[in-house]
Amino acid sequence: DIIRYLHESANEYSLEKHPVSHREHLGVSIIGDLCSRKLWYSFRWVKLEHFEGRIRRLFHRGNDEETKFKELLMWAGFFVREIDPNTSKQYKFSKVNGHYGGSSDSLGLLPWFRDEQDRILIEYKTHNAKSFKALKEKALKISKPLHWVQMCCYGKEFQTRYGLYCAINKDTDEYYFELLELDWVL
Repeated sequence: DIIRYLHESANEYSLEKHPVSHREHLGVSIIGDLCSRKLWYSFRWVKLEHFEGRIRRLFHRGNDEETKFKELLMWAGFFVREIDPNTSKQYKFSKVNGHYGGSSDSLGLLPWFRDEQDRILIEYKTHNAKSFKALKEKALKISKPLHWVQMCCYGKEFQTRYGLYCAINKDTDEYYFELLELDWVL
């Protein structure tokens, strides 16, 4: 039956298009997790999680949304930069002989500030309805502490005092924005 064939093909395509592999480093995106055992297991490649095609497409959706966020911010007058002019590559850092690091979504300048010393970190995230509701009710630091820690780590590494958190509800396309002073000590 053609419908079953299409569903199976969509799953196989997604598995091939979005392969999973172990990270080569302990990433900034998970460093804020309170479970040190989980971090150690991830870093030591104890288990590689295999997700079905639909879940892999959901994970990848965040990459697709980044482009839309960048277009919106530029339209609103922000100067958005994804590429580090010093390296001609994505803004990234690596520490502890490559065992720890990460790459930011973007760095930018607010429409009314154009001095490089005023640049901000910009982070893009997607949420389901439940997560988005909590974000709106409790704000970033309380509802998504891992995202908050991630932004603070990037802020310190890229010497940005402020971060703009840009979120979208995948179920309704509603936006959420929060501008925060980053905590370099965290």
